[in-house]
Parts: sequence; structure tokens; C-alpha cells
Amino acid sequence: IVGCAPDGSIAGHAAIYRSSPPSPRFYEYGQIMVDKAYRQSSAAFRLHHFALENLFGKAVGVDGIYGESVCHHMATQKMIHGSGFAACGLELGLMPESAYAGEGVTGRASCLYAQRVDCDQPGPLFLPGAWGGFVSGVIGLWPLSRQVAQGDSPVPSQAVTRLEARHFEFAGVRRVTVFAIGADFAARLGGELAAGRADGAALVQVFLCLGEAWTDHAARALREAGFFISGYMPLWFGQAGPGPDGILA
Repeated sequence: IVGCAPDGSIAGHAAIYRSSPPSPRFYEYGQIMVDKAYRQSSAAFRLHHFALENLFGKAVGVDGIYGESVCHHMATQKMIHGSGFAACGLELGLMPESAYAGEGVTGRASCLYAQRVDCDQPGPLFLPGAWGGFVSGVIGLWPLSRQVAQGDSPVPSQAVTRLEARHFEFAGVRRVTVFAIGADFAARLGGELAAGRADGAALVQVFLCLGEAWTDHAARALREAGFFISGYMPLWFGQAGPGPDGILA
């Protein structure tokens, strides 16, 4: 979405786009950039209103959309209300101070995670042990169809962890996406933490698929390594994992 002034100059821009989710049908809403000359105007909210009227729930091939609202001002947080988004996570220290130069940020900036579900993908959801209460508490924010069970089954001896990691140098963030959990999960997690230290990452995030009956095995290893639950992400894995949903630690 591009907003233009009467003379044709560009006042602002907003978009949905594919980013971190493995599901190709799950998009991020962001890149709301407004020219400095219009920062004190309603330009950002008018772009958002256009998205609400013409984009959300209408884009072909898009099952869900998420956004990350910064916590050092309220503007983008206000956009959540009445837009079909539900806040379901908090990403502490996600962005470096330099990303918001001149906005009064001291230290790393945190973001509120919120998302829409426009086309559900039913599937299994195994609660991750001590973190299952959080998932149970927020799952009702959307009309989801899930076969919910406890994820306390033993890990099959032949199960092998399958994950991918990306290092975002500009943000100082390492994102680890866990598609499948094996008995080797703790060792693989240790390797990712070591890689994060070597890259100078200030933050390591782990996205864990909730589609296997032994999710608690991974959740316990994460807690022992110092992680805490930061959010629940319906549809994050979509057709890319054994279940559609994930959690962020």
C-alpha cells in the first residue's frame, strides 16, 4: 500500500510479506514507513485503515498475518484493536537501540506480538508441559480447530531433531526454528547457543512446533537452558511441520 500526496510525492508505505514463518501462507504485516514530513499526521493510521478495508482477510493464499508492535510508543499497538489481531506474545529486547535512533529508546527495544487467523488449518496441538497453561489461556483468542492433548509422551528412540537457524546481524538476533523434536534436542540446542555466542547475538529465539506428542521434552530442555515462553503462534508452521502451531521461547 502506497500513500501519495496531491503532488504525487510518496507520503508512506505499508505491506504484508513473507518473513520468518515456515508456512508460505503466513505473512508479516509491517514496513509501515512514513516520510518525516508526515510523521505527525494521520498518514500511518490511514495506511492501516486502507489495509483493514482492502487487504486483511481478502488476500488470496494468506491464512494468517502477524505484526510486531514496538513497546516504546503506543501508535502501532493501537492499530491492533478493531483490526482482527490478538496480542499473544512479547518479544523482549528484540531490536537494537540503533534501529530507533532519535525516538528516545534506551537499550534494546521490545515488541508486542499480535496476529490474525483468517483461514484456519486444523491439526494436532500437544501442550508443552509447564508452558501448556499459557497456550490453553490464549488459544481461545481465535476460533481454532485443534486436537489438544498433553505433550508428555516419551521421545521415540529413532526421532531426530530437525531445525533451521538464521542470524540477523543487524538486529543481533539468532532465530532457531524447530520443525521436529528428537532425543538429541538438548545437544542441538547447545550447539545453537554456542553459534549464537560466536556470532555475537544479543538474543536467541526458538520457535518450537507443537505437533508432536513429546513437546514437553523440548520445553524442559529450553527451560533448563534459561528460556521462558514468549508467545503462542497459531499457523506458524502451517504445512511445514507435524502441526500448524508453534510457541516462541
